[in-house]
Amino acid sequence: MSRLAQRIVKELQSIDVAIERTVLAWQRFKHTNDELYVDSAALNLQGAYNGIERLFEIIARDIDRERPTGNNWHQQLLQQMAMEVDTIRPAVISAASLQGLDNYRAFRHIVRHVYSDEFETQRIGELVSEARQVFGQVAAELRAFAIFLEQRAEN
Repeated sequence: MSRLAQRIVKELQSIDVAIERTVLAWQRFKHTNDELYVDSAALNLQGAYNGIERLFEIIARDIDRERPTGNNWHQQLLQQMAMEVDTIRPAVISAASLQGLDNYRAFRHIVRHVYSDEFETQRIGELVSEARQVFGQVAAELRAFAIFLEQRAEN
């Protein structure tokens, strides 16, 4: 298995753990009303998104040979991954995944730049409720991309 394909598989395992921890923290918050669980859910969501973004950065650097720069490079990176790069690679993620991940990208920015007592609990709940679906779809697309990498390496 190629190193990048291995990295994708390994990172997806960690992302899955982060999503499960997110869901568990949210369930405990709903049960106890202890806002420390909201913090845990937020940090795990941020961690899961960061894992996806790390993979996208590697793909942009090693496969595309072009990584976005500038103030909105995070958003540009998502858009780059949703586009096919002629003769190099297919789109890594679908338009639906791009849209779903963009919500987590924006949330990641909030987690990094505000104090946890300023988190919007309702918004976090919405993101938690969609997390398994969004990250599950992205994981499936990344696994398909890993298969593409393997097939390309065999030829």
